[in-house]
Amino acid sequence: MSFADGSFDLVVSMSTFEYIADVPKALAEIHRVLRPGGTVLLSFEPLWTCAYGHHLHHFGLVSKLVPDWAHLLWDRQQMRAYLEGKWPDDVPLNLDQTIKWIYDNEVINRVGISQMREHFAQCPLQVEWILSVRHEGGDSAQLAQAVAATGLSADDLISKGLSVLLHKNIARGEP
Repeated sequence: MSFADGSFDLVVSMSTFEYIADVPKALAEIHRVLRPGGTVLLSFEPLWTCAYGHHLHHFGLVSKLVPDWAHLLWDRQQMRAYLEGKWPDDVPLNLDQTIKWIYDNEVINRVGISQMREHFAQCPLQVEWILSVRHEGGDSAQLAQAVAATGLSADDLISKGLSVLLHKNIARGEP
C-alpha cells in the first residue's frame, strides 16, 4: 500500500481475505500502516474449507449443483464427471470454465480455516478475538466424508468465514 508507516488508527476489511494470495504479507502491511494502539477488524467468507468454498455462489443458484465440500473431496475429473449433463448452458461459466474456476483460478486463495488461523496467530498483531461465522445446514453425509478426507473437524468445516479483531501493541515499542 502506498501509505506511510503508522497512517491509520483503524483498518477495516470486509470480504477480502478469502482472495488475498499472500495472507502473511497482507497482515504485515496492515501492521506497517497501523499506528501503535490501532485496531484491525476483518470479516470474510467463504473460506476454502467451507461447504461452498469454491466460490461458485458468485454465479447464482447454479452453485447449488455442486455438492457441499465436493471441491475438497473430488479432483477435476470427478467434478467434471458429476457435473456433465447437469451443468446448464445458460450460465456465465461453461463446464470447462467452472472446473478451471474451482481448481485453478487465481482469484480465490484456497487457504483453509486452519491455515488462516495460523496466519493470524503468527502475525505481528495481537489477536483480541477470532469468531467463526457458521454455515447452517449442509449435507451431513458429505460433511462426514469431508472430515475423513481433510482431517479437519466438523466444526471447522461448517465455519464458512471468520471475523477477527486485532490490535497493534503499544508496549512492544513498535513504530
